[in-house]
Amino acid sequence: MKFYSVKKLQVVIFLSVDCPLSQKYTRTLNELSKTFYPDVAFYGVFPDTTSPRKDYSQFQKKYEIPFELILDKGRKLTKALKAQITPECFVISKGEILYHGAIDDWVVGLGKTKSEPKINYLQNAISDVLSNTTPVIDYIKPIGCFID
Repeated sequence: MKFYSVKKLQVVIFLSVDCPLSQKYTRTLNELSKTFYPDVAFYGVFPDTTSPRKDYSQFQKKYEIPFELILDKGRKLTKALKAQITPECFVISKGEILYHGAIDDWVVGLGKTKSEPKINYLQNAISDVLSNTTPVIDYIKPIGCFID
């Protein structure tokens, strides 16, 4: 499946209202979306559509999410991108996935984090693509909550 937008570059992040890592990464994602605005379109995707709609609205309000959030009814986008974890991100340009996986190296295992990230995979991939180069790293296994 190709993901098209009027923007040169799209970042799709799979999130869950109940996933602690989705919640903790909102600050990082908010900063990245603001840093790369208007060149990059960010989309948060919720594959879990069993929660009441108000939960998604409350998530957006509580974490001050400035980018568009999408409820993936039927999980068409989840299946097309083969997303398995929340949070899991995809950098897409001209309909092609150029990077997917972890946001950074802050999480080293479930319930285990470093004091701060040393490698910002998502930020680096975005910067590479905006500089017209292929990301050095195209996949890093994400750690988080499984998408059922």
